[in-house]
Amino acid sequence: MWFGTRDGLNKFDGYTFTHYKPRPFDEKSISHNIIRYLLEDKDGMIWIATGGGGLCRYDRFKNDFISLRHNPNNPQSLSDNYLIFLYLDDSRKLWIGTLGGGLNMLDIPLAEKRMRANPRLPLDSVFTFINYRHYPNNTNSLGSDVVNWVVQDRLGNFLIMTNLVLDHFNPVAREWTHYYGSPIGSTIRAIPDPEKIGKSGSLSRYFLKDKIGDIWLLFGFNLFRYDAANRTFDKHNFMSGAILCEDWSSNFWFGDNFKLYVIPKKTIADKNREQDKLPKPILTSDGIHYGSVDSFGSVWIGTDEGIYKFVRSYSGFNHISRSSDVNEQSQFNIRALHEDQAGNIWLGTVNNSLRILDRESGLIASPKKGPVPTNPILGERIVNVILHDSSDNYWIGTRAGVYFSQRQSYSIKRLLYGVKDIGSSIYGNIFSLLIDHHGRIWFGGTKGNNSVLLKYNKASNTFDSTAFPLNEVRQKSGTGVWKFLEDSKHRIWIGTTNGVFLVEEPSEKITHFFYKADDASSLSHDETWTIFEDHSGNIWIGTMGGGLNLWHQKTENFTHFTHDNGLAGNIVFGILEDELSNLWISTNNGISKFNPRTNVFRNYFTPEIRSVGQFNNNACLKTKDGFMLFGGRNGILRFHPDSIREDRSHAPIVITSFSVLGKEIRNEIGHGEEISIPYKDNYFSMEFASLDYRDSPKLRYAYKLEGINNNWMNAGTQRFCSYSNLSPGDYLFRIKATNSDGVWNEKGISILIHIVPPIYLTSWFKWSVGVLMFLLIVGLMYWRMDFVHRKELNRRRLIESELQALRLQMNPHFIFNSLNAIQNFVINSDAEKATEYLSKFARLMRMILENSKQQAILLKDEIEFLSLYLEIESVRFEERFDYTIQVDPALSGDVGIPSMLLQPYIENAIRHGLLHKTSRGKLTVKLALLDDTIVASIIDDGIGRKKAMEIKERQGYSYKAFGMEITHDRLKILNTFRKKEMRLNVIDLYDEHGEPNGTQIEISIPV
Repeated sequence: MWFGTRDGLNKFDGYTFTHYKPRPFDEKSISHNIIRYLLEDKDGMIWIATGGGGLCRYDRFKNDFISLRHNPNNPQSLSDNYLIFLYLDDSRKLWIGTLGGGLNMLDIPLAEKRMRANPRLPLDSVFTFINYRHYPNNTNSLGSDVVNWVVQDRLGNFLIMTNLVLDHFNPVAREWTHYYGSPIGSTIRAIPDPEKIGKSGSLSRYFLKDKIGDIWLLFGFNLFRYDAANRTFDKHNFMSGAILCEDWSSNFWFGDNFKLYVIPKKTIADKNREQDKLPKPILTSDGIHYGSVDSFGSVWIGTDEGIYKFVRSYSGFNHISRSSDVNEQSQFNIRALHEDQAGNIWLGTVNNSLRILDRESGLIASPKKGPVPTNPILGERIVNVILHDSSDNYWIGTRAGVYFSQRQSYSIKRLLYGVKDIGSSIYGNIFSLLIDHHGRIWFGGTKGNNSVLLKYNKASNTFDSTAFPLNEVRQKSGTGVWKFLEDSKHRIWIGTTNGVFLVEEPSEKITHFFYKADDASSLSHDETWTIFEDHSGNIWIGTMGGGLNLWHQKTENFTHFTHDNGLAGNIVFGILEDELSNLWISTNNGISKFNPRTNVFRNYFTPEIRSVGQFNNNACLKTKDGFMLFGGRNGILRFHPDSIREDRSHAPIVITSFSVLGKEIRNEIGHGEEISIPYKDNYFSMEFASLDYRDSPKLRYAYKLEGINNNWMNAGTQRFCSYSNLSPGDYLFRIKATNSDGVWNEKGISILIHIVPPIYLTSWFKWSVGVLMFLLIVGLMYWRMDFVHRKELNRRRLIESELQALRLQMNPHFIFNSLNAIQNFVINSDAEKATEYLSKFARLMRMILENSKQQAILLKDEIEFLSLYLEIESVRFEERFDYTIQVDPALSGDVGIPSMLLQPYIENAIRHGLLHKTSRGKLTVKLALLDDTIVASIIDDGIGRKKAMEIKERQGYSYKAFGMEITHDRLKILNTFRKKEMRLNVIDLYDEHGEPNGTQIEISIPV
């Protein structure tokens, strides 16, 4: 529900109000605090006419406002900022009445189309208005620039009420007709004289378009119905004030400055009804201006004093509290109910003596005839009980004793007892009267701290206070006697403040039932307020705090029914039985319907029941036509059991607030919507409400978050829940509610809550990672296959290079020349040298063959091999060079190095550097340890690489250093098998004159 006030806009969800007020410098807040009119369109947008801030539109889904104001530089803007009225026609055009800017029309579908086409358009370009004004010299224009009301008739034309005239506007023909009401509103006629337009001073007030499309309007002091086809006004009857609304029962609600009236439409249409006579107002308040009917038929009335709600009854219960006398404002506290032979319902009241219930009007009236029409003797006594005897006399128990009235004479007197004690009356607060099957009248009540208990014998016209069982009962009854009952077996039951007494006169037997703490089958409470016998002869006893008791005759014990068993309340005031044998029980917490066959209670605490206030002891009656009446401190509850049905209607449920980490991010979330929450902000709470405004405190709720709560969580009347630390994913939140009659709306509503996962848990990320992992695995497989392939290839190449190195070291030239040298020693008869040389040559060949079998050899073996090789080469080349092998003392001979690695570089230094030198050359082999690396240096002082190349080119020699090339390749292959690579560095050496002076080869071998 939305309410406009002079202090802002208010939203009501049945429990709390949300206030919307202007906020300085906030363009998304409401533009003004004075709210003149409210309207909701089909898209749920709230349009607000303000008294100075122009037109506002509230988007409940975005929780923001847009404001449309008058712009003097834009002729298509709103013509005035002070608005009075809004009306939405059949084509969704919004008509806006202003205080001085005439009538404005906004085409909402056109504005929406513009906004969809270009969301960035300025508001002035999206929302454009057509303005209708009054032009004094033009009769075909608006009658006045102050427009109070607008309404569309069945033909699509408009009636427009201004402060001066009533206008009829045909939008197709663009034709205006003006109507004038007489000063007292007796007639409405067209204005023939153009001079009167804008000056007529009509007394028009309000429009109402009823449920069948008829337009009703108040002019002056009369009500008219508009005939659209003939364009005439049919006068009905006198009515002052403003016509506010039509309720679901086709009653018109009228209000003036002080009073609110409800009149059936059929009564208004009846021209024969009494003119100038208004019913009694149902409300007196200052400034009754507005009325609205909600979806459940409740009527809301806006006044200067606040809001009044009149709830449409679905329950079948009817609250009666109003007097037929329009001048009487009494509150009727009903203490006694009685139906006479003619079917009249007599009411015993507090301070208002006897009254009668007018069944036709449903009002409480003063009796014109009866036992006490206007008798000053009874005055304003509190009437507790009314008894009617077979002689058509009335016995009236009051707070001041018993009064007796003879129906024929309508006389009344206080009842006296004891012939010898004429001055003594039956004085006390009399609560119960009984005529037994002997015709004796029993009187019970309280006086001070004592009980009143008497019997009266009409035949002998005598009273007795001492005969059986009066003394015995009175002595034990405590401070009061509340109820008499004679059962179907003529036993007398007496309910007192000290339990229940069962009196069986023929045998003079008295049984006293009272509460025993150690006996669970005893009476549940001593103070007994009501006793009832059902059609089966069962005796039911209502207590003041112990609930309901059922007496079992055979065992003379009791079964208890309390609030824990389903009874509405533990204080029982009255008991009645319907035609289906159900008991209807008035309690301190509403009405209970009890089925004795199933022991099931159905409780009612409707607004009508609450309006009655607390029920009174034994103020209950079942009428001849089956209606049940229960009296209370504020009138009567009246209903027929057959009309009490479960209300199956349901109100919409909304989530009124959705907060994340304590901050509200959304409001008014409806069914099927979706909310997304980042995983790191995954603490959220919700407030919800069922928009059943009839009896909000009785609504109950249940909810569950599917995936977290498998069963419904019963929240009772609580409208709040929260969740935290949910795993990323989608969750369906469901909520259901009861209506005010306790019936569940099992369908309820649901919203999808999406906990946004971190990027590493999103589907696309997982998919991407999966693809990358797949590609990585495939890549690793290909890399592994390629690695194995390359390793095998390198292994083969290494074997081949080792074979080539072997062939290089055992090449024919080297072998042939070495053998020639041995031959020379033999020819020269130097057998000793020949033998020594041959031995060294054989040992060298053997070492070559052994080293070729291994990829690495010990450094000491490599040094031995190089020494032997250089010695043979020195002999072979006739000692044309000197050589030395220098080993770093820090270098261990047990270190492993690749086999057949250094010899090709030494051979190259001898062959291409030293042999072309004319003088004796020098070759130095150095083996040093630098950190964890063996640095092998081969230094010659030969001719250098440049001059060697010149000699080869000059001689046309195309020899390639296959040994060096093979060794380079072998280095590369060996590096593929090592964690640290071996490095080769070739350095050209020069003398002090810059001339080539040999070559230095450095091979770094990590160990």
